[in-house]
Amino acid sequence: MSEKKEWKLGFDLYFEYNGKRMLDEALYFILKNLLEGNLNREFLRSGTIPLYEKKLQVLGDFLGVEVEIENPESLEKVREVIEEFEHQREGVESYLKYGNRPALTVDGVIFMDEKIVLIRRGNEPFKGMHALPGGFVEYEEKTEDAVIREVEEETGLKTRIAGLVGVYSDPDRDSRGHTVSIVYALEPIGGELKHGDDAADVELVSVDNLPSLAFDHDRIIADAMKLSGKGRDKENYPDEDEGITINSGE
Repeated sequence: MSEKKEWKLGFDLYFEYNGKRMLDEALYFILKNLLEGNLNREFLRSGTIPLYEKKLQVLGDFLGVEVEIENPESLEKVREVIEEFEHQREGVESYLKYGNRPALTVDGVIFMDEKIVLIRRGNEPFKGMHALPGGFVEYEEKTEDAVIREVEEETGLKTRIAGLVGVYSDPDRDSRGHTVSIVYALEPIGGELKHGDDAADVELVSVDNLPSLAFDHDRIIADAMKLSGKGRDKENYPDEDEGITINSGE
């Protein structure tokens, strides 16, 4: 699919390819639920669904492979285009919500026992990569409240703010559009380390052996480590013995 980039995204959320409506919300919904096993494949095969079949044919022309609901190879290619559709839709939704202005996000840095709390992203961009927990600030929400909320939603940890790490505003830091992130150092005060919300996983990772990170989070963590003495100050960063349950079985 990478060699074909002639698609464009319409504001009513569809992919167009060579003048044909290739993928829209309706077909996206059917294919996504089919891939996730939420639809009965025999139901889709039964009866006459000419529009559905026609869209599958156009989608197959775009992907360069015949799309069959029982063909694992074709379904994998469908998964790729669905993920790109979701990625582009996030950009459109951000534009409609915030207009042609930077979106405001927050991220949280939590050190525990010479390790740092990282999530593994469940969505594009950077799906599957490690990142700091965080997300978008909601309307009429303080950034301090937003970071505590987002961190608890993604990691299960209850936290309090220990300080400000910095503000990161490079227009190219997020492929969805210009985002400005306010990053806080957080102290864990309770909860259970368990992934949720948009996170595919949550881990305690050694600060001496960090993986490849999404966005500009490598720079953010480097800044936070300088400010905190590499997260090894146990007086300021309590461990799991102080009301925190570590669940490593997820």
